[in-house]
Amino acid sequence: MRAKYALKERDARIAELIVHSVWNVLDLIDEQSPSVLEALIDYTKDLEKPGGNPAWSSIVKHALLQHLDCALRESRSREHELFRALTGQEM
Repeated sequence: MRAKYALKERDARIAELIVHSVWNVLDLIDEQSPSVLEALIDYTKDLEKPGGNPAWSSIVKHALLQHLDCALRESRSREHELFRALTGQEM
């Protein structure tokens, strides 16, 4: 009975660590510059080519690419707003 409970507790801790890791990755992505995000998009797309990482499911790759695209648009927007605030000019 103790082993069964301990296993479930361990699994719950692992699941919690995985969820927190994913959230940390998404937070890091949201803080990157457009050039870093473009590089991440290219790298992720390369994983889809033959010889890429087969461990990544296509669903995960697709979701990651969608998040990276959204983060890239937001990062470019922030960059434009900052440029406009500093210079008073449009990019």
